[in-house]
Amino acid sequence: MLKLFFSMFVWVLVNPCSQVVATQLPDNKKTENNTPRVVSLAPHITELLYAVGAGKNIVGVIDGSDFPPDALKKPIIGHYNLLNWEQIFAVQPQLIIAWGSGNKHLLGGKAEQLGIPIIYSEPKTLQDIADELIRFGNITAHKVEAEQVASDFKQHWQRLASHVKKQSLKQKVAILLNINPIQTLNGRHLTSEIIEQCGGENIFANAKVIAPQVNFEALLAQQPDWLIVTEPTFLKQLTGRWQSLKAVQQKKIIMVNPDHFLRQTPRILLAMETICQKLANTAISGKEQ
Repeated sequence: MLKLFFSMFVWVLVNPCSQVVATQLPDNKKTENNTPRVVSLAPHITELLYAVGAGKNIVGVIDGSDFPPDALKKPIIGHYNLLNWEQIFAVQPQLIIAWGSGNKHLLGGKAEQLGIPIIYSEPKTLQDIADELIRFGNITAHKVEAEQVASDFKQHWQRLASHVKKQSLKQKVAILLNINPIQTLNGRHLTSEIIEQCGGENIFANAKVIAPQVNFEALLAQQPDWLIVTEPTFLKQLTGRWQSLKAVQQKKIIMVNPDHFLRQTPRILLAMETICQKLANTAISGKEQ
């Protein structure tokens, strides 16, 4: 699963996504209860649809759509780099929701040729997640549920952020998506906003690409206060030269579930809670000193 995420991140994420707002579908693209049969082409899209109560609308998902557990029962119509069009047509979708910079290039005009509407999803901020919940709710006739979920999401994130601001002490943070080679994320990725909201600073925020590979010397020069890692096995690899990092020496390493931290869904707040708590504790001790 982690390899799937890495592959997704190193795709052409720098390309802007064409946002198509489609709150209404043509009459011939609706089911009897005016809700479309949806194919989801990204794990985060599947999660967002379930979050607004539209799980029953989903008739096909991409491999890796594993939350909530019911998503595992959905027909798999492709992988992150290959779609099975025979399977897609077999489930008779009335709407395809794709990840703009992740797999837009796989569509190749085939869906349009058969008259299947396509919209794209690419949340890049916490506010975007809330907005996407509303949009998916409108599209699938779950407006009321979506508005409630979006409201709860915003209140939760703002509560976490306001608590941090009261004891803010800017701390340098490095995200480690991979150890060998070292791969991180820059400031254009949503995870950087999470770090900032928690009172931290992404040391590679100014990197030119979203998921750059960096050398160890760059890490050493920055001397991050914290390391965020997404794989438990990384901990066993932080030996040798890694011991020259004060974050490793002081065991200031934050382990997060990649499904929480890297997907643009309400579950990202679970990772935010962990990160905020760790950084807040350091902020408190720093002020006491």
